[in-house]
Amino acid sequence: MSQTRQDGDQADPSGHYYGDPSQQPSRKWTKETILAVLSLALAVTVLFFGDGWFRGEDDPPPAAATTSPSAHPSSTAPSSSAPTPSQTPSPEPSAAPSVRWTGVVRLGAGVDLDQLPPTIRTSDENADITESSSFFVSSIKAHEQSLAPWSDSTAPTRQQCVEALSTQGTTEWGESGKEEVETGAIFCLRTSEGRIAAMKMKDDSYHNMRATVKVWDPADSL
Repeated sequence: MSQTRQDGDQADPSGHYYGDPSQQPSRKWTKETILAVLSLALAVTVLFFGDGWFRGEDDPPPAAATTSPSAHPSSTAPSSSAPTPSQTPSPEPSAAPSVRWTGVVRLGAGVDLDQLPPTIRTSDENADITESSSFFVSSIKAHEQSLAPWSDSTAPTRQQCVEALSTQGTTEWGESGKEEVETGAIFCLRTSEGRIAAMKMKDDSYHNMRATVKVWDPADSL
């Protein structure tokens, strides 16, 4: 049994109206209505949730730049233990020459100046300085090239005698007759063992010649 609306429309038992379709309510949304609803929803969303994001208020603040100290800072301080320069040991200085003996000797037949004290020989064997047997000329003899005159009045040093023997060494003095051994004359000598000696004549008398002698150590052959 159909129902009748007050406006005259009729409905079937299921409640659906039938009559003039133009008079029935529209059950479909128009495109304009949907757009209006969506626009409204978007406006509300922006109003409550999106406004702050657009302004960047919710952006996390940028992390502050921090500089962490280096775990191992470079050190420019010089090392306290500077390398020790290599040192070459200097050679030990040789022993300075020392006076072995000094005193007055008589030349006679010969004197061995390597003995301590010097020893007079009965012959010229092993003698370092010998008086010549010439009656007319005062002369002396030594080993080959082991006698040298010293012209300066000041007594020579050992080194000066070494140089004089190297440049003026002779075997005898006065034997040729060109020069004689006189009191006060100075000579340099080299002994048979290589020692250096200086001799100043104290007396030039025949067979009684005497001299003051200084002998140095160590032995040093030329």
